[in-house]
Amino acid sequence: MKNNTLTFLLLLSILAITSSCSSTKETNTSTKNKNNSFEKTTYQIFQNGTFTDGELDQKPEAIAGEKEFLMTMYRKMNYPAQGREKGIQGTVKVEVIVNEMGKLENSKIAKSLGQDFDKEALSAIRRGFELPFRPAMKNGKPVKVKYEIPVRFKLHG
Repeated sequence: MKNNTLTFLLLLSILAITSSCSSTKETNTSTKNKNNSFEKTTYQIFQNGTFTDGELDQKPEAIAGEKEFLMTMYRKMNYPAQGREKGIQGTVKVEVIVNEMGKLENSKIAKSLGQDFDKEALSAIRRGFELPFRPAMKNGKPVKVKYEIPVRFKLHG
């Protein structure tokens, strides 16, 4: 049952991240989907000593691809036992800062589901960022960005 739950989460997350990881200020209308039910990811770019909303030429991404990032992220993730017993489901949002080299510089909980879920979500994100990443690009140069990654916990069957 654990494998079925994690497989379902992996597929759900692939869809969510694939659908949500475009800049909200993206100008390429061919990639916009107005009927998309997933939240759009807002990237904040580090400029002049502060993070501000802005347009990116390219979002940060795992060189091996989003599917490999998610598989690495969820590979050793455990559903918190107490959460499973109580039937708790939901999403933890993890705020990440990816530097100009494509490395995870910082991660913290932006939206909590409870201490055990938060701990699993942070561990999962850190595992995913063990893969090599391409940095975000703006005006042809790598930039430091801040954004949120949803980590979903859903009981199945």
